[in-house]
Amino acid sequence: MVKLLPLWLLPVFVLVHSQFAFSQCNIPFPPSTGPQGCANAPTFCSTAAMDNYCSSTGPTGVGPCPPMFCAGCQNNQWFNFVAGSSNITIQINPSNCSLNSQGLQAEIYQTTNCVNFTSVSNCETPGTPVPITVTSNSLVPGQTYYLMIDGWAGDICDYTIDVLAGTIGSPGPPVIPGIITGPMNVCPGA
Repeated sequence: MVKLLPLWLLPVFVLVHSQFAFSQCNIPFPPSTGPQGCANAPTFCSTAAMDNYCSSTGPTGVGPCPPMFCAGCQNNQWFNFVAGSSNITIQINPSNCSLNSQGLQAEIYQTTNCVNFTSVSNCETPGTPVPITVTSNSLVPGQTYYLMIDGWAGDICDYTIDVLAGTIGSPGPPVIPGIITGPMNVCPGA
């Protein structure tokens, strides 16, 4: 009986530890913060890179805060992405909020200089540490957009990002409208 006990524990060990193996998050780079936060924002190059990304807000200081943001910025973070579709829905899931348990707020912007911003999504700011969702239905595929995440009233929270709809990344090469014609030998004698 003593020799069989370790064999019985093996499947339990594998089952318990496999739960932790699948809960790993995707951390290819830290978010950009502070005065140059928007200008130095890291780029998500694909939907897979943004989906399951995780990080945390912290006492990072305030970077550029768009005037139309739903509330003041206290510790905002920036990312950018190239739209692969005309719509996107991003869910941000806060956890372990430790400063004031008020959660996160977020919005998607278009800008060419990180000074003048145009909002292209809703501004989600519930004031409690619950999942928030930002949605845009007016993106231009191939154009760069900026996602700003901020701790509500400076809250410090861990978070994960889930892409619920839409795609990120280059829309691909243009479609050639018809047959290409021309001389077969472009450089005769070469």
